[in-house]
Amino acid sequence: QQQEQQQEQQQQPQEEQPQPHQQHQLGCTWKTDFDPLSETVSDPLARAERDALTKLRRHEAPVRDMTEAVAKLRSEGTKTSEAELRRVVGIADDTEAMLGVPRELLSRETIAQEWPAVQLAHLRGIVDDLDAFEDASAQAREHLSGTAKDASLDGVCGSLQKLLAAWVALRRAEADRRTDIVRSMQFNNSTRARS
Repeated sequence: QQQEQQQEQQQQPQEEQPQPHQQHQLGCTWKTDFDPLSETVSDPLARAERDALTKLRRHEAPVRDMTEAVAKLRSEGTKTSEAELRRVVGIADDTEAMLGVPRELLSRETIAQEWPAVQLAHLRGIVDDLDAFEDASAQAREHLSGTAKDASLDGVCGSLQKLLAAWVALRRAEADRRTDIVRSMQFNNSTRARS
C-alpha cells in the first residue's frame, strides 16, 4: 500500500516552487517571498522620544540652568528653604511648558540623561506634602479659633488626622532626602577611591 501511494505521488505533476517574483500570465508581477517579520516597523514611541530629545537640545541653556538648580538644591540637603524649593520646582514647570513635552515622556529612561525626572518627581512630592501640611494646619487653626465650618468632634478629629498625616509625610521626605545625601556622599567617595 505504501508503495502504491508513493507511485501515485510521483505520477502527480509537481507544482513549481514559487520564485521571489512571479509573473502572471497577464504580465503582472507580484512578490511571493513576503515575510512580515522582516519588514521594518517604525515605533511611534521612539519617534516621540526622539522629538523630545530634539526639543531638550534645542533649549539647551534653560534646561541646563534648571538641571543645575535641581542639583544645587539636592546638594544643599536639609538646609534648603521652602521658598527655594518652590522656586526650583517653578523653574522646572516653566521649562516643561516651554518644551511642550508631556511629563510622562520626560520621565522615560531614554531621556533620563537629559532631564532629571526622578529628582523633580521627588521635589514635587515634597511641595505636595508641604501644601497638604499647610492646608491641614489652616484647618486645625480654624478649629482652635472656633471659626471652623464643621465644629463637630468628627471634624476636629479629621483635621488633626490630616495634620498628622501631612507631618509624617514631611518627616518621611526629610529622611529620604538625608538617605539620598548619604548615598551620594558614599558614591562620590567610592568614585574617588577608584581613581
